Amino acid sequence: GSLDRARWCLGAKVMNLSEKRCSLGNFRGVQCTERVVERDRLKSPFIYFGGKARCADLIWSRIGDVHNWIEPFMGSLAVTLARPHAPKVETVNDLDDYLVNFWRSVQHDPDGVVEHADYPIMETDLHARHRYLMYGPQSKEFHQRMLEDPDYHDVRFAGWWVWGICQWIGSGWCSAKSA
Repeated sequence: GSLDRARWCLGAKVMNLSEKRCSLGNFRGVQCTERVVERDRLKSPFIYFGGKARCADLIWSRIGDVHNWIEPFMGSLAVTLARPHAPKVETVNDLDDYLVNFWRSVQHDPDGVVEHADYPIMETDLHARHRYLMYGPQSKEFHQRMLEDPDYHDVRFAGWWVWGICQWIGSGWCSAKSA
């Protein structure tokens, strides 16, 4: 069912890194072994509005194998994950707490993210979860902790966020513009 699809998406595409002890550390400048990179190219487990998944191969063909890769607006990490070369130094960044929380949570508890993302598509719940993530009782604390603690992550917020972004049409999912 949908849990199997979610596990495949997160498991095959993202958890593969952590199983090989890379633990997404290459996104913090930690080098992965050549063996890890020789697997099938990774794809983001979600589509991101404004993402560069379609042009990732073109980007890498134009810039080549750079020593220090910086992705200032990481979004779905489509370009970083599509890197055809062994990673050296990779720095990714984004100001979106929900997005950063998703990648932190996948790094620390991928099964927890899958558990919270496995939910049927319902319009009412989409709006309810959107409001909860934006204005719920833990929302203010979530944003504060994201800024203060580089190890903090919330798997429920991550699962609900990725569940919603996969359904939301256009921009505005959990952003100030949608408030």
